[in-house]
Amino acid sequence: LPDFRQMGMDNWQVAGLLKFFILSRPAAMLITYLLMRLALLIPNRFPLGIQHFFRRPMRFFVFILIARLLIDHLGLSMTARILLESSGIDYIAFTVLVMGLLSLLRDYQIRKMQHAGNAHYVALLKPFTTIVKILVVTIIALYWAKQAGYDMSTILAGLGVGSLAVALAAQKTLENVIGAITLYTARPVSAGDLCRFGDVVGIVEEIGLRSTIIRTLDRSMVVIPNSVFSSVEIENFSRRDRIRFFRRYRIQVPGADQMRSILDAVRQLMSHHEQVMEETVSVRFEDIADANAILRVDAGVATTDYQAFLAVAEELNLGMLDIVHQAGARFTGPAQLHQEPMRPADQGEGETK
Repeated sequence: LPDFRQMGMDNWQVAGLLKFFILSRPAAMLITYLLMRLALLIPNRFPLGIQHFFRRPMRFFVFILIARLLIDHLGLSMTARILLESSGIDYIAFTVLVMGLLSLLRDYQIRKMQHAGNAHYVALLKPFTTIVKILVVTIIALYWAKQAGYDMSTILAGLGVGSLAVALAAQKTLENVIGAITLYTARPVSAGDLCRFGDVVGIVEEIGLRSTIIRTLDRSMVVIPNSVFSSVEIENFSRRDRIRFFRRYRIQVPGADQMRSILDAVRQLMSHHEQVMEETVSVRFEDIADANAILRVDAGVATTDYQAFLAVAEELNLGMLDIVHQAGARFTGPAQLHQEPMRPADQGEGETK
């Protein structure tokens, strides 16, 4: 070898250093491949995640570990050892390994949640893992700086001032993140639910870290910050166990007999319908207003599909039209239905005879 020195190392030590780094890579590939095959023997739901962990983070860590073990046998000078120790390559390898483990654990939890039907927590798990990674990297970097001889009080003071400035600048962002955590934990709504937020009615398309996206009934998109969405009243229509059919009909009735006939017929109509819950039916002659009878009809329809409810409501309203018409009465009010004039009670009986 040509006679030279580099960073306090003789020529043969420099050549040995390069040789050990070159040999460490295939050795690390072989070791991690064997470890990966052993890990895949365990039944799991994410083999791709395990393969990614052993082929990248674990392989890099084993590569640095083998290289350091070999380099320790070179008998390096004090200067070379100080330079090697202060380079931080050991800390980098350990950081890569921890990051890989956190990603592997995150992927495992994601598969577990999806298998259990809790996919709505996935969006919250990813940023949480990112925050943990940032904390881990910060701790390892501070420990490396301490071992390298840096003044930790100065570094911590700088981090404290910087953290305060970042917190003040990201105040609204933090409020939205906390709002997202509230929405994911309390779960007043989930993606796909029909809800009402103030005057906005629509389907929740996505609950992100910053905002919630609602697709209105007019197909427009409303983006609401999570800090606002999580702090006000939210009505979730998709969580109903049934839909209420509640109406007040204004009817002009010739006499009490016709009203009794209407009440009996309406009660039969409601109780005989297969989708109307009989225990919830309430049909009452509630009041008389401006010479009109107020018929109060209240019942629960056994469906959560609004279109199915509209079909039931249509059948019930058509039944009401037939009942009122056959009784010789008519609907009144600001929006009157076009009908034949109401017949007096005696005249109707004479025509029937």
